[in-house]
Amino acid sequence: MKNSIKTIDLKQIFIFVSSVLMIPGVFLKLIQINVKMSFFGMSMDESFTTSYWQNGNGDGKYIIALAFLTVIILFIRNYKLIWISFFSYLGIIIYSLMNLVSDALSVGNNPIAKQVLKSVNPDYSIYPREGAILILLGLVFILLAAVIKNRDVIIFDKKPKSFPIVNEEVMQEKESEIMDKIMDEPEL
Repeated sequence: MKNSIKTIDLKQIFIFVSSVLMIPGVFLKLIQINVKMSFFGMSMDESFTTSYWQNGNGDGKYIIALAFLTVIILFIRNYKLIWISFFSYLGIIIYSLMNLVSDALSVGNNPIAKQVLKSVNPDYSIYPREGAILILLGLVFILLAAVIKNRDVIIFDKKPKSFPIVNEEVMQEKESEIMDKIMDEPEL
């Protein structure tokens, strides 16, 4: 019987983990914005969350398509394409953040909005949520897959079980010693 050692490329693991992290990261909450305002002595606390999916209108559909393309790259094992995948992910994320910032700044350019915001005196806080964490982890894993060299990792090592060769006489002696001990024990 031959030893059967199966290996998997470390790049494959990182690519797969990256795609698995990206897909749920699109549907989970990306950021949470907490707004505290006071207006004529009344205070209001609101919390808003957003995701990449945004009911199919967000940039999440591009990340999901790219995750599936990355899995295809995994199966064809053309690892030079991983760099294209990494920079595409990075471009989508930067584009989304730029749109988010420009939308927030466009509200401040409106003169009426400036007056309202000045009188309301809002206090903002922005927190990354689980979607942002998964997407950033996926981005790190795809970068690791692009950077590292091919290395195999043993995932299954099946060696034949061998038993020591035992002399038949020695075996019978041991068996008789055990039986004698059992018979010599007093009954309770």
